[in-house]
Amino acid sequence: MIFTSVVCYLYCVNDGKGETVVAQTTLSSYFAPKGIYEAESGIDLDKLGCDCYLTADMGIAQANYLAPHDAGGMKQSDIDALCKNGAENTYCCSEPFYILADADGTENSILLSNLMREENRQILGLEKDTSAIPCILMSDALIRKLFGAEISADGAAWVSVMDQENTLVADTPYTIYSAKADKTGWMPEEILEREMTVSNTIHTDAETLNEDEFASAVLVDLRYYTGFLLMNGEYAETLGIFNNSYHKVLFKAQGNEDQLRNILAASVTNKMRMKATTRYELKRNYIYNNVNKYSTILCLFVLLFSIYIIGYCNVLKLKLRQKAGTFHIIRSLGLTHKKLTVYLIADSLKQPIISMIAGAGVIGIFRRILMDKYDTYCELITKRDSLMSTDSAAADVISEQLRSLRYTYLLGDEMWVPSWFQAFAVISLVICVLCIVCVAFIQKKHIKSELSDDFSDRKE
Repeated sequence: MIFTSVVCYLYCVNDGKGETVVAQTTLSSYFAPKGIYEAESGIDLDKLGCDCYLTADMGIAQANYLAPHDAGGMKQSDIDALCKNGAENTYCCSEPFYILADADGTENSILLSNLMREENRQILGLEKDTSAIPCILMSDALIRKLFGAEISADGAAWVSVMDQENTLVADTPYTIYSAKADKTGWMPEEILEREMTVSNTIHTDAETLNEDEFASAVLVDLRYYTGFLLMNGEYAETLGIFNNSYHKVLFKAQGNEDQLRNILAASVTNKMRMKATTRYELKRNYIYNNVNKYSTILCLFVLLFSIYIIGYCNVLKLKLRQKAGTFHIIRSLGLTHKKLTVYLIADSLKQPIISMIAGAGVIGIFRRILMDKYDTYCELITKRDSLMSTDSAAADVISEQLRSLRYTYLLGDEMWVPSWFQAFAVISLVICVLCIVCVAFIQKKHIKSELSDDFSDRKE
């Protein structure tokens, strides 16, 4: 009973979960618990002072450095209309994407280490060496917020994350290619050649970007490049590249939820394919999910305790029936009703105490097994990562072992992480109290009649 209840608690509760290797690897489907106003991407609307988060999906085309055939998103003119309709504190950015640049050894070449793979160059029909340049669009307000800098309206900026020689030079034109996918999402339908100017360089580092909650959510893997290209939507449209829409838009609305709905209705159309997540919706979902989760736990505990109480009462009645003669004798010797009740309560607590000791031991063994398996999981992760570049077949075998460990021992639920003692103490205390209540109730309602019946049977 105690073991089952504590394990259910460890399974359902989220305290401390989400920080282990299991939760952070691609093999895990667990997501860290969200705050009241935290959207799926990890952006907290309350901390950013925003009321709505608009998102659009770029699709699968980016696998081959292609722009989606028919991507959603909002142009700069759409953002201007959004602000005109009442939006404030508007922050906009795109999903990270790639553009292609010449890398032929000339003075204006891109000296980055992440050269395109040969198969991708063939897909795009590019014969010369090209480099895939990570890029992102941001509104001027967001650039100021994240980097404290301004970029030219007629140029892009190179964000240097690591101070290395492999960088784009400011005030220098570069030949870039923008490729759009066909309807399948995997092959190029059209490739544009454009001349781009880098207006300035912004210096930052991965640690600084990680400290900013919004930057870590927006920039995703761009934080781990030596650098990336940054431009606003207006310049992207002027340049003529296919990726020229904002896919993430945050803003604050004047007034209440009704005013927010009016702003969305007036500013967002179906062709943009933007999904709106509001702080009001997040709060309702958070309350609903927590009520649903904890009501499930409560119902399970009530069911378990009900079964326990019914079984315990039946056993107690049977024991009292068997000892009715003994109780009659000691009562006739002068044992008071109060002392008899104390004796019965003390006797009834023996079983719960033994159960508490046994339950604590089993829970400790259970958590020890899970922690050992988690240590094995971490060792296999390290081993697999070291073999990824040298022996992919062995790495695949280890990946299967990781999946087996995760699903066999429910490592994705991280049941060894939360503290169990508090739940154990509360459950044990509830069981003891229920035992005392049951003894008091049965002693008051049934013992006298049992003694009278037994005494009558003996006289007959």
